Amino acid sequence: MNAAPHELPCHRVVFKNGALSSAFIQSGKHMQYELLRAEGVTFTKNKCVKMDKHTWHPDIFDLLFED
Repeated sequence: MNAAPHELPCHRVVFKNGALSSAFIQSGKHMQYELLRAEGVTFTKNKCVKMDKHTWHPDIFDLLFED
């Protein structure tokens, strides 16, 4: 369970292929889909996240020099 959901938005964690997690809170995939959709995330016909558009690519410089 995520003890700090406002600080760690676990609904943004999806499988590598964009599939949603059936283990996401009690409401499962439906709630995860709705939260992501509300944030502007787009999906394929299969309700997978369009990973080519929404994959996070951190700047390595930012990772090395975080506060």
